[in-house]
Amino acid sequence: MTDAGRRPVGEIMVRLLFKSLTKALTFVTLFSLFVGAVAFFGLASLTPTYQGRVMLLIDPGDTPDGVSLANQVQILRSSELARVVADGLDLESNPEYRAAAEGGSLLGWLSATADKLLGRTQSPGRDHVLTAYFQNLEVSAVPHSSVVIIGFSSIDPQFAVRGANAIADEYFDLRRDAPTNPAPVLTAAIADLRDRIAETEEAIKDHRINNAGSGTEGQVAMALRRQRLSDLNAELTRVRSRRSEAEIRIAQIRTGLDAGTLPDNPGILGSREFQRLTRQRGQPTTQVGERVPSQQPDDPDAGEPTATRADLDQQIAIEARAMMDMLKGETTRLRVREAEIERDLTRLSAAIAAADQAQARLDELERKAVSDGELLQTYLLRYREALDRQGVQSEPAEPRIISRASVPTAAHYPRVIPVTAIVMLAAFLLASLAVIARTRTSGGTNGHMSRAKPTPPGPLPSVKQMRRQDLQVDPTFATTVASQRQESVSRISARIASERRRFILVTHADGSNVGDRPPAAAALARALARADHRTVLIDLRGDGVSNAAMAITGDRPGFTDLVAGEACFAEVIARDRQSRTHFVATGRKPCTVEALAGPSAAAILETLTHTYDHVVIDCAHDMIDLLAPRSDISVVVDGLEAGDPRTEPVLRRIVAASQSPVLHLAFEPAVRTPEAANAAAVMKKGKAA
Repeated sequence: MTDAGRRPVGEIMVRLLFKSLTKALTFVTLFSLFVGAVAFFGLASLTPTYQGRVMLLIDPGDTPDGVSLANQVQILRSSELARVVADGLDLESNPEYRAAAEGGSLLGWLSATADKLLGRTQSPGRDHVLTAYFQNLEVSAVPHSSVVIIGFSSIDPQFAVRGANAIADEYFDLRRDAPTNPAPVLTAAIADLRDRIAETEEAIKDHRINNAGSGTEGQVAMALRRQRLSDLNAELTRVRSRRSEAEIRIAQIRTGLDAGTLPDNPGILGSREFQRLTRQRGQPTTQVGERVPSQQPDDPDAGEPTATRADLDQQIAIEARAMMDMLKGETTRLRVREAEIERDLTRLSAAIAAADQAQARLDELERKAVSDGELLQTYLLRYREALDRQGVQSEPAEPRIISRASVPTAAHYPRVIPVTAIVMLAAFLLASLAVIARTRTSGGTNGHMSRAKPTPPGPLPSVKQMRRQDLQVDPTFATTVASQRQESVSRISARIASERRRFILVTHADGSNVGDRPPAAAALARALARADHRTVLIDLRGDGVSNAAMAITGDRPGFTDLVAGEACFAEVIARDRQSRTHFVATGRKPCTVEALAGPSAAAILETLTHTYDHVVIDCAHDMIDLLAPRSDISVVVDGLEAGDPRTEPVLRRIVAASQSPVLHLAFEPAVRTPEAANAAAVMKKGKAA
């Protein structure tokens, strides 16, 4: 499917969104007014600030206009001028600047509160005062002119005027005190800077000579020293661990000797001789245990195991003391090694600290040399400019006051009316976007087809009462279908046209479509078209009756293809052979309730409703709950006897789902024509495929 075939769906959505926005215009307007009122009262509750304005005219002299204006603007914004003005206006004692300084941060507010509780008074810092001063100062150059505007804001209009005039006066005093020929001053400054740079370079040279480790080779040596320091720390940790382990083993052996029970742990003693003696000491005990039942008290070998055990215990004790002496020697050696490592660490750390200090001093000297060099270049440039100006006898920029500040009549901030207008416009746009987004996500406001059934308006009347109440003309097709049916359809179409019913729902009663059903929807659409009304018939049943009535043959795209985006309006809309009625077939795909419930179907029906005077829908029973809520009038057609109970469920279902009028049209079944039979066979074959 090409983009050209899908483009009408976008046009449908635009028209639907525009209609939804038009219907929600009251809400959007009220919301904008509410937000504007809140913004107006919120801005009106703020403390207004006033601005005093002084206008200066800068005569550039022999310098370019842009350079001269930029220089004067920077002078007016300079910190030196700000300090003079702050002292002249005594801003530190001004309540406005004191509140700004104390409320600048939570810590400042707490400090000020504590001072008030303790009865201490102190002025806010100069930095806070200058910060508030620069926030209230506004200096700007008027584009394409030589005018500079000085603006000073304050909550007191009189103080705003005083501040602006004070800034202008101090600016002229500063220019008056400045030397007219800065060349001698610059000469002395340049000479002093050159001496300082020479001293700094000499200090750097001496430092590099005295500290050989400050260069590239020194950096390599420093890296090796740091690596050596890391290795010594690791070695010290290992030595201390081994010494602690040896001391623990000595303590365990000493405890075992004092108690007479040495621990049977190879990890503590670690001697193979000790392990051998321990195993031999256990053998006599076993032999004695085996010979105890057979020995006699006077046996000469009875004391031999005891003597052997005592001898082994003595040898074990001797071996344990030897092991303990060896561990003590190991501990002493480890202590000596630990002391050596600590001395090396102390010496190496001192060397690294000295090298770091020397490097830091070298960096400081180099930074000072670079800074003095840049300042020297600046002074040299100014000196050359002064000499050039003196050589051509040029005059510097000369300012003069055009108008001094006067007491303002309106607040500079907040601008209540303009800001309120901007807020209202933003609220209007946001509300419109919200309505559009809601329409896009929900498939439309009124155009969205919901499955929910509205509550019935009341008890349902009988069929005969409904006929008398809803249709004042004869709705019944008599036996002579050709004349009576045409007369009833004409009267129904006349009522629909007079009441301007745009969306007409046509369905059949239960059991009335078992046989051949007449093309009542086609007849109604033709009657409306003959009355010079733009009418379109949409067939959602797909049984071929409406196709045969409109003389539409062949497998052509229809409503379901349009919903799926596989066809455009030009491809699905056909023309009736006998009238000016337009016709939209069901389509190649089956028409389901799920497809009709989507936003595309709602948008298509909404667009057709705006395009045509009347949209006639020929639908089945399962689509009543979906289409009846948006219908302007419904027509129930049946071929049953008068008072047949099978008509009542359809009428009850429509009344429960819609508030619009319901017309009941009765007829007698007509004979099925060969054209209708062929059309029905074609439609069934298409569905089966």
